[in-house]
Amino acid sequence: PRTLMISSEHIFGILSHRGLADTALPSFRWASCMLDELLLALDDCYSICEALSRLPKTLGDFYKQALSRVPNPALTRIFLQWLVVHVPSKWITLEMLAETKGLDNISFLPGQRRLSWERVLIHCPSAFITVDANPGPMSVIRLSHASVNDFLGSDEAGKFRVADKEAH
Repeated sequence: PRTLMISSEHIFGILSHRGLADTALPSFRWASCMLDELLLALDDCYSICEALSRLPKTLGDFYKQALSRVPNPALTRIFLQWLVVHVPSKWITLEMLAETKGLDNISFLPGQRRLSWERVLIHCPSAFITVDANPGPMSVIRLSHASVNDFLGSDEAGKFRVADKEAH
């Protein structure tokens, strides 16, 4: 495990300076997502400060930023749609999600007929999903938080928005 070598007071000071402390810190989900982002920058204090300067001010902005990084937006949208519409009432495994309907129009690499469960993880941002501790084909996948479902049902999600009518 990596150790954060910067004090919470220093981080809070930077957040306060950017005007984030009053509006965002009460949101535990926002804080959790931001800490995950910071863990990617734990090389040195400069990297942490750079990451802090780029943190989104709202949870919606963070979700939009995460979606802007996906390699294939159409595929990500299909997976997120399945997780929003079909999974709340039951569970789904990574293998099942890799074989979902709606992938017919996705072009695969030559010789590839379907997606592997590992590729599902590449196309679903970690801020949006939770997978069992040791990912494998039979690992259960679900939305990571109720706020993800709320975001994906809102206009703020843009082309990733999942409308109720898409359920049928």
